[in-house]
Amino acid sequence: FNTMYNRNFISKTSQSSDGINLIQQASMVPLILVWAISTGEVRPMELGVPIFQLLNKGGMTKTILLGTCLGGCVIGSVYAEGYKKFSATTVTIAANVIKFLSVFVGVYVFGTKLSLSQMFGLLVSIGSGLWYS
Repeated sequence: FNTMYNRNFISKTSQSSDGINLIQQASMVPLILVWAISTGEVRPMELGVPIFQLLNKGGMTKTILLGTCLGGCVIGSVYAEGYKKFSATTVTIAANVIKFLSVFVGVYVFGTKLSLSQMFGLLVSIGSGLWYS
C-alpha cells in the first residue's frame, strides 16, 4: 500500500515533503496499534505501560531514543522529497541502504548478534542495490 501511495500520490502532489511526512506518520499510528492489538503483541489496557518503562531508563537510552525519533522524522521528509525528484526504484534502493546502515548501528548500540540468514539477507539487499546502481 505504501509503495503504491508513494508512487501515485507523492510524485504528483504540490504538498510539501513535511506535510506528506506528517500525513504518512499520523496515518500509520492507528494501523500499528490495530495490528499490535490484533496479533496479541499489546493488550489494550497496557498501551501506556511502555511509556512509563521508558521514563525509568537511563540518560543514554533516552538520548538514543530521541535521536532515532528525530532521525525518523528527517528520513520521512527526505523520502517524500526524494519521491518528487527521483524514480520510485531509486528511492527504494536508497531506503534499503539506510535500513542496512540502521541494522549495523542497532547491532552496535544494542549489542545484538545477527543470525546467518539475517546477514545473508543484508548482503543480498546491499548487493542488489549496488548491482542496480
